Amino acid sequence: HLSLRRQRQMCIRDRTNLAAPEGAWIRLQTAIVYDKNDAAAIDALAPKVSEDVLTFVRTLTLEQIQGASGLEALRDDLNERARLRSDGKVRELLIEMLVVR
Repeated sequence: HLSLRRQRQMCIRDRTNLAAPEGAWIRLQTAIVYDKNDAAAIDALAPKVSEDVLTFVRTLTLEQIQGASGLEALRDDLNERARLRSDGKVRELLIEMLVVR
């Protein structure tokens, strides 16, 4: 039920370098979807999930995230990491904005 879920916005405020090519960077803004009952836990977990996302993004190359299939793989990988990091409390990680240069 949507009434049982809430969102919390997370974002990597500064641009973050990709692993390759040299000089490529990414700016990512996300939101996490979670059950209302987990709100207190999410407040504590959100910074950890955000840091894990940031660490993961730094390992990516531009080639890995190009095109529709690259974006889908990124979304799947970020969702898996968020769920694992939160012990399943994060239901979904939504990519709200993605800028790569």
